[in-house]
Amino acid sequence: MFHLSSIPVTLLFFAFGIFTFRHSLKIKHAKDPETLEFINASTFYNEFMLAALFVSCGLLWPFIYTTTGASEQGIELLYTISSAIILGIGAAWFVQCNYNYFRCKKNPEEKRERLAEQARMIEHRRNEVDCSHEVDIKRKILHVIPGAVIAFMQLLSLGLDGLHVFHGGTGIDKASFALFGEVTVASFFLLMFQYAELLRLESYCQLPAWAKRWFFSSLKRNEMKSFSTACTLVVTLFPFIFGPVQVLVCVAFVSSFADAASSTFGRKYGKRRFPAGSPKTVAGYIAGTSCAFLIVLVFGSMFNYDAVPIRTIILMAAAVALVIFLVDVFTRTLWDNLLNPLLAGAVMIVVLAIA
Repeated sequence: MFHLSSIPVTLLFFAFGIFTFRHSLKIKHAKDPETLEFINASTFYNEFMLAALFVSCGLLWPFIYTTTGASEQGIELLYTISSAIILGIGAAWFVQCNYNYFRCKKNPEEKRERLAEQARMIEHRRNEVDCSHEVDIKRKILHVIPGAVIAFMQLLSLGLDGLHVFHGGTGIDKASFALFGEVTVASFFLLMFQYAELLRLESYCQLPAWAKRWFFSSLKRNEMKSFSTACTLVVTLFPFIFGPVQVLVCVAFVSSFADAASSTFGRKYGKRRFPAGSPKTVAGYIAGTSCAFLIVLVFGSMFNYDAVPIRTIILMAAAVALVIFLVDVFTRTLWDNLLNPLLAGAVMIVVLAIA
């Protein structure tokens, strides 16, 4: 049964997919020297895939709560509450950003100051070969949030199990509650953060002060004229909401911790580069693949609600570690934050299907 209360968020995902695709076309046909300085041949393809993922989220949204044991009444209730939260926060964010727009329109001097601020930050990144250790840490903290939210909601739902906290007669159980928390938080983060990204790239003057500080303290050089990978890590999780919980949790943490381990150990201990001339190091490969293996082993066991045999979990961990290694070695164009979660989740589902 189709639920009307799912339409607003579905349309928002479609809209952001369209706006992201529009920006990718601007990148593809860019002739501005400053823009060309910060992008490369793969930027268009990465942005195009990000746009496609936003559209896919819109297509999946009307079916998310139908995977639970909730009744039609319960599903309608979940969609209504999710939509109210997402639209409410979104409206507040929209008003704040448009307030800055009219403020700058009324005061041209302030607009010039904001544009000068943007120019200074771009100039600061112009000669940067690699991001600083401080920037890298801020990025990794942001990347851990999706997995932390999923794990928290799953553990919270276990704590609520058996208590009379769910809406009577709707069939909303602990699994429904956990899914509600995960997708609601993920969705408003995605939509609000992508809105901020679009403003940063196309209407900088509208950004509030805190958003500007966050963006320019965590962006890499190649993200100055393109989207950051923060939304990518979240949007790639949506297809796995329909799979086992252990896969969703493992994908979320592998995407963040494996990359962080590879980057941190590669910077500190990496001496031998592979392939030759690559910025990647053998130490980074070892750290990333080892971390991926341990994450799937630990979280795959912790959230093993379907009683999957331990040998299958070990096989999943080995398969994910191999995927992370191959992506790290051979990917030179597409974002690894896009490929790692999609391929890691796919290979886990394949292992579960054939084991």
